[in-house]
Amino acid sequence: MGKFRTTVSEVPDLSKPDHWKGSPELAGGGVLMDAGVHRLSVLRWLFGEVDLVYCWLAKQVIKLENKAEDNAMMFLKFENGAIAEVVVSFTVISPPTNRLELYGTEGTILEDHSWEHPVQIFSTLKEMETKRYQWYSPEVEHQPFPGYYPLSFRYEDEHFVDCIINDQEPEYTPEMAKGSVATVLMGYLSAKTGKIVTRKDLEEVASIKGTRSIIEGLGKISI
Repeated sequence: MGKFRTTVSEVPDLSKPDHWKGSPELAGGGVLMDAGVHRLSVLRWLFGEVDLVYCWLAKQVIKLENKAEDNAMMFLKFENGAIAEVVVSFTVISPPTNRLELYGTEGTILEDHSWEHPVQIFSTLKEMETKRYQWYSPEVEHQPFPGYYPLSFRYEDEHFVDCIINDQEPEYTPEMAKGSVATVLMGYLSAKTGKIVTRKDLEEVASIKGTRSIIEGLGKISI
């Protein structure tokens, strides 16, 4: 099972009617498309393809009709049977938070960008030896917000350059990114219909009306 929570305050830009932030027309959606797609990319990287999606959207602070959701909650079931929850918010008054929780049959992994030591592991595996059955923090190159941005961008840029120089596919391919965007659209379709949505449901809407129809009217959707 996985849980991902990302919170930040984007209220100043969301409050500007002409700003792209939160605009379905300019950004493709609200916080779910903006911040949620990155969290879904990580979960799909770990668990594989998504089978079912149920999603709630909320406009809790920004009431502009041309702005989409400022908060969202998504529940996912993966083809391999794993389940996950994604919560994203653009209206939390605190330093940015990115927190991932992974619960497996042989242990737990917690990762939080705001911690000095961002990864915590509790494992029952024999390979952990003396660290077995206790919380353990491996050495990870990291700096709390905003220091982790330069580190992340550096690794991304280095990998991108290596792919060009060595003429090789990136570890995270464009097709994988496309799949994460499709999962967001499944969430939007779920919120609009109030139903659990499958990839087949998304493909049917895409073939008949086009995916643009899914983001139309997002500014009026709120639980």
